[in-house]
Amino acid sequence: MEPTTFGSVATVREDFARQPLDGMLEALSTNATSLGGITAPAGTRQLGAWVRLHNIAGEVRVALSVTDAAGRPYELLLGRLRPGALVHWGFLAADLETPVGLDGAPIGHPIEAPLTIHALYAALSTEVARNAGGISFGPLVSTLDAPRAPLATVDALVPQSSEFPRRAILHDLVDTTGLEPIADLAPAGTSQTVRANPPTAPGSTGSTRLDWPAAPPDAEPARVRGFRQETDGAPVLLYASRRTLDDLGAVVGDELRLEVAGRFLAAQAAGLLEHFPTLGADGAPFAVANLDRLLAAVNASPGGNLRSSEAWFATSTPEATTSALAAAHLDATTIVDREAELAGLAGARTLASGWRGVLTLGFGALLVLAVIAVAVEGVAAVRGAERDAALAEALGGRAGEQLVAAVLTVLARLVVAAALGAAAGWLSAHWLLDALAADPAGTTLVPPLRIEVAPEPLLAAAGALAASFVLVVAAAALRYRGWSPHHALRLREA
Repeated sequence: MEPTTFGSVATVREDFARQPLDGMLEALSTNATSLGGITAPAGTRQLGAWVRLHNIAGEVRVALSVTDAAGRPYELLLGRLRPGALVHWGFLAADLETPVGLDGAPIGHPIEAPLTIHALYAALSTEVARNAGGISFGPLVSTLDAPRAPLATVDALVPQSSEFPRRAILHDLVDTTGLEPIADLAPAGTSQTVRANPPTAPGSTGSTRLDWPAAPPDAEPARVRGFRQETDGAPVLLYASRRTLDDLGAVVGDELRLEVAGRFLAAQAAGLLEHFPTLGADGAPFAVANLDRLLAAVNASPGGNLRSSEAWFATSTPEATTSALAAAHLDATTIVDREAELAGLAGARTLASGWRGVLTLGFGALLVLAVIAVAVEGVAAVRGAERDAALAEALGGRAGEQLVAAVLTVLARLVVAAALGAAAGWLSAHWLLDALAADPAGTTLVPPLRIEVAPEPLLAAAGALAASFVLVVAAAALRYRGWSPHHALRLREA
């Protein structure tokens, strides 16, 4: 996910993780990165590179990983080399107006500039990949000129003895500055050696040679050898569900090795989370990472075509947003809006409203009974205080003290009653949660229900109790107005 914007569109429960959402997003923001590369000059028509093979007896395809102006990835074939080809230096080139893919089929449309190059590599046949071999790469160059002959088919992509008459050097390959060997296509990495190559390509000042040993008999050989853009090497931070970490045999803080789209990535378990929006409702393992970091880690190597499959939007005009998304070039198969989702949950929402109505009526009835009980108890306290006041007056005391005592008595009883009611309500709520933890079919509800203190009923209860107290005080005040001990003694058997 994109941590800088996710918080504005997501609605999550505070108990979905041990760490608040803001804290998790802040941690993932520090893991951000971007997929860089070598930018081809504006107006580039062809790309090419010098190549030489060493001890290779089999087919090799030399290609570039590129992205166009819209970020769409392509594997651009420079040449298909037959067994025994390029024992000496050869120049391979591709036309961006008639590009050919790695599989040898035409891409079918020009690649839109500006162009970014992410890797220069050789795709090896299984036989070549299993045996020891090497390949030297000379300067990577571009030109604004059209090719002398069409390069629209794989058969036309053959080695040449000279490069473009007019060219710009994108990387001289004298060293590997800004580049690194491709090594994330095997679980344990890729064994290879990189060194400067004294025999240079024609017209260049140097080149770089990549050698690899024979693959072990019981191991899957690495079928891609070459260089990609240099990365920072930082692990992908993951917030994962408990089941995910259990399946990996890991705990928070552990370093992990993940396979994503055929890439083996370094990762680290940064935290634990449950009940994340749209994920994990069926109990399946899941994890959350920084979108840019994951895309960069996977797409840095050739063939990486990992893209987002879901996007969330916050909008005040859902109809216009839905129309715009439907018309956009997103290859979207499904556009889901909030109202449609709510309409699909009509039955569940009706059931929830029914439960809310039942609980509201029950709470209201209990509140009315509580008010009546408090009022009756308060009146009884006042009448008792009146009798005590008459006795106190007859014995030479002050009757006003009895009024204060009656009010304080009612207040103390209200506090005790409120505490007992809160405790009883809490226990009842827990019992209700247990009763509603599964649907009629016995399926456990995910995420589980939880107890929340809603302000409206709390304020209503506090208001009712306060009103009861005020009524009792008012009744006491009216009762004592014009009070006399003879009147009290006549009404009471004192």
